[in-house]
Amino acid sequence: MIIGGMPKAVTTFIEKKDFNLAADVVKNILSVTKSDIATYSSASDRVKTRACLDSIPAQLTKTNKKFVYADVMEGNNPSTRKYAGNLLWLYEAGLIEYCYNLKQPTFPLESNMFIDSFKVYMSDTGMLMNMYPVETRRSILLKHPSVNKGGVTENVVADAIAASGRRLYYMHNGRREIDFIVQLGEEIAAMEVKSGKDRTSRTLDNMAKEKGPITRFIKLEDGDIRVDENGVEHYPLFATGFIDSMCKKE
Repeated sequence: MIIGGMPKAVTTFIEKKDFNLAADVVKNILSVTKSDIATYSSASDRVKTRACLDSIPAQLTKTNKKFVYADVMEGNNPSTRKYAGNLLWLYEAGLIEYCYNLKQPTFPLESNMFIDSFKVYMSDTGMLMNMYPVETRRSILLKHPSVNKGGVTENVVADAIAASGRRLYYMHNGRREIDFIVQLGEEIAAMEVKSGKDRTSRTLDNMAKEKGPITRFIKLEDGDIRVDENGVEHYPLFATGFIDSMCKKE
C-alpha cells in the first residue's frame, strides 16, 4: 500500500529495504507526470488537469467517494462539467481508473451504469500515497487507529480489479452502498472493503439473505479465508490480486 506497484519503486525497496528511497522513486514519477501534463496539454487545460489530479486524495477521504467536480477548484460551477475532458486526459494517460455507479446490478453491467456518477481511483496506490503528507504515510504504516485509510485501501482493491481486465463498478442508490460490483465468471459479486477494526456490513449481510441478481457476497479485510453464517465469503485484502481464482466458490 505504501510503496505501490511501480517496478522501479518495488525493486528499490526489495534491494534497499528503505521506504524513503522507494518513496523518492515514486516522487520522481509524479514529478515527470506533472511535467507531461504541462508538455502535452494546452495552456488552458494545464491548470485544470493538474487540479483534477491534485484533488483525488481529498476526494477519496470523503465518506461518499463519488467524484465531485465542484471539489476540484473553488469557485467553479460543477454543472458545466468543465473538467470532464481533463479527467479523461488522466484516464487515457493511464493515471486513473473510473468506477461507475450502477443503476442495477444485472448483466450486462456496462449497460446499467450512470455515465455521470463515478468514483476516481489512482492507477497506482503508491502514487496516491505520495500525494498525502509523509505523516499520513507513516501513520498508515504504523496502523495508527486515528487515520482514515478507507479510501487508500479501496484504491488497492480497485487497482487489483482493474489489473485483471475488469471495469470498475459500485452501487449507491440512497438506501444501499456497495464498494464494488464485480463479474466473477457467470456470477455477479458484491464486494465490501474493510480497512479498520469495524468489520460489520449490514448491507452485505442483508443482501446475502435475499434472492436477487447478486449471488456472491465478498468481504475483504485483514483476516483469513472463511464463509460466515450469512453466506458471506471473507478474504484477506491481498486476495484481490488473485481475483480470477475467486470465480468459483469452491
